[in-house]
Amino acid sequence: MTTALESAIQQFNLTGSHADINVYQGYSRCDLYPNGTIKAFLTHAFNGKDFLTLDIDSKTYIASVPQALKYKRQRERNPELIGITASFYQKTCFDRLKIFLQHAPEVNTKKAPEVRLFERQRAGSTLLTCHVTGFYPRAVEVKWIGADLQLVDERNDVLPNGDGTYQTRRSVIRPEENTGDQHYSCVVHHSSLEGNITIPWGKEEKPFRRPVWITLGCIFLVIVVGLVAFPRIRPQSHYSNRSPKPLQYSSPYVIPKPSPQPPGGTIPSNPNSSSGRPYGAPAAASELNR
Repeated sequence: MTTALESAIQQFNLTGSHADINVYQGYSRCDLYPNGTIKAFLTHAFNGKDFLTLDIDSKTYIASVPQALKYKRQRERNPELIGITASFYQKTCFDRLKIFLQHAPEVNTKKAPEVRLFERQRAGSTLLTCHVTGFYPRAVEVKWIGADLQLVDERNDVLPNGDGTYQTRRSVIRPEENTGDQHYSCVVHHSSLEGNITIPWGKEEKPFRRPVWITLGCIFLVIVVGLVAFPRIRPQSHYSNRSPKPLQYSSPYVIPKPSPQPPGGTIPSNPNSSSGRPYGAPAAASELNR
């Protein structure tokens, strides 16, 4: 890699103060498909652009830019090294990949995608969207079929789901005129499928709106139940303006109630008491000592 980097810097005339920001990369991979097909490649890049590629079948290097011709000729002076490199990507790489698959069977797990179509309005146009989710592995192809459809310039990334599967979507703008005889379909290709999934768009069907209304209805019901139940379960605030309910305490001892005062205002004396103490009046200490 050092020789390749030095050659690229020299051929692109990037010596001097710019030499410390140049990047040379090598990228290779081995692909093993379910039907047994194999594919491998080795690519070199300089500053993020293709620089040199090895054709593994013909065991020759292909220069992606004129500046790579010098390094290409330099590599081809050693055909023995090219043969060893090509042999690795023709056999050794796939042998190791198969061993890995034997010890990690979950890698071969496949899940078929679920497909939904819905429409929405944007800037006066009708957008048809094909939403694909729940598939594994990640590689998938989604496309719309129909006349006069305009592909929406959106980011159609494949995004992960929480369960380890993936999802993606493709949107197109449907023409507003002469749509009576037109038929539109979303086609999905995935390794979990023997063929493909083709979902036609029906103008009378709105599969996206029904779940939306069901969801909104559930949310409204939850809010109503919450408003009804909240006053019953809300704890009493310490800062409430209402007077707190007095605590009730029951005692095993019975405290006699004082006798009511007669209308004249004078409490009659207790005839059973030698001291003439009125009803309900506390006894004196001398009387208690008797």
